[in-house]
Amino acid sequence: MDAGQKRDPQKILTGADPSGDRSFFRDTVKTTVLTFIGKSVGVLIPFFLAAWFGVSSRMDIFFYAYGVIIYILGIICISTEIVIVPFIAELKERNEAGLGHFIGDVLLISILSVMAVVCLLAPSLEPILKKITSFSHEDIRLLFWVFIEISPLVVFMIVNSVLSGVFNAYKSFTMPALSPAFRAGITLGFIFLFKSSLGIHAIATGYVAGEIVRFAILLAVLSNRNYGRIRFRVSIGDKTKEYFRTISYQALGLGVLGLNSLIDKTMGSWLGPGSVSILEYAERLYTIPVVFLTSGVMVTTISHWSTRYYSDPGNKDRFHASIKRLVKAYLPFAFAVAFLLIVASKPLTDIFYGHGRLSAGDLDLIRMVWVFLLLGLTPYCLTQVLAVQYLVLKKTYIFLAISIFMNIGNIFLNLFFMRIIGLPGIAFATSLVYTLAGVLMTVVSMRTYAMSVKT
Repeated sequence: MDAGQKRDPQKILTGADPSGDRSFFRDTVKTTVLTFIGKSVGVLIPFFLAAWFGVSSRMDIFFYAYGVIIYILGIICISTEIVIVPFIAELKERNEAGLGHFIGDVLLISILSVMAVVCLLAPSLEPILKKITSFSHEDIRLLFWVFIEISPLVVFMIVNSVLSGVFNAYKSFTMPALSPAFRAGITLGFIFLFKSSLGIHAIATGYVAGEIVRFAILLAVLSNRNYGRIRFRVSIGDKTKEYFRTISYQALGLGVLGLNSLIDKTMGSWLGPGSVSILEYAERLYTIPVVFLTSGVMVTTISHWSTRYYSDPGNKDRFHASIKRLVKAYLPFAFAVAFLLIVASKPLTDIFYGHGRLSAGDLDLIRMVWVFLLLGLTPYCLTQVLAVQYLVLKKTYIFLAISIFMNIGNIFLNLFFMRIIGLPGIAFATSLVYTLAGVLMTVVSMRTYAMSVKT
């Protein structure tokens, strides 16, 4: 390969030979732009909430209740949207019948699972929160009702995750990427109209209303595509059983890893009223580069790598080369983004949050937390890329083991750094955990490849 070929970004990203498929680079750029547009409206929601509601114990309550729901969704929905892609890709490549039944099985079982989780969690929420948080009795009662109001979100989001996974498996990335913009628009409009009369309850119901609209849009578009008709049945097929065995490790891993956010909010509540809100507002700033850097790349990577691997499963060298070349092209860009955001953190914080009810002290604290989170942006991107290979290879048990390591590490590092620098210490602990996880996943990835070559 000559020097010109080595500099070709399409070959760097795909790991393809000179005659290889260039669609991965094109799809990645397109999906990144569309996803950023689609999610940018949603990213703006916390900035409006900060302007309309500020920092208070009631906002702490909403963000904690929302965090519990997002935790449940992180276990089921994120796993579903990404794990389902290799299975659909495999069914397509092998021209196996029953694709519609498989999708129907996943939908039905997933919906019943999240409903069961919510029903089991709701009655135990109050006694648990009394033991682990510093919220008052009245605040915990309010949190319970906010949780009930926002709980329908889990059903519609799990359905939308399955539908998005179907689109992505067929390399139709536009609707899954853009549909969050419609959801966020409805959510913002609902909150604006009812914030005076309903208070924080308008936020909860607004999120549900937005997700219902997104579901209607995805279903309407999918019904016009020839992607396999969704069918429901009483019996469960072998491919469905394999799927849920695979997703169980991924879901458990995300469940363990997702606890970190709830742990951060719980430990943040120990630092006084408003601390949970400060964490949430800083995390929303952090979400902007995360969405830009990971959403498009992860969606197209899981789709293209799944198709490529199952169409040529014996070519392990090419698959491993794709991982290395993507990492080499991706991480320097992520580092540059993190560095620029850290340098510009003060004016950017003022732009996003300086026009509402937040005090100068609140703004400084938000900026500090955001900066400490940005220190871990590059390692976070590395862990996302390396996690894709475990999904494609269906070795999600590795992700589970690493998630347990990250969870335990986060607790001890939080305790240590909170005592030194307070609330920003929670953010620094998060960045350090992702740095350690990135190193560990790199070592495991190299060993996994070496063992696969020997076999």
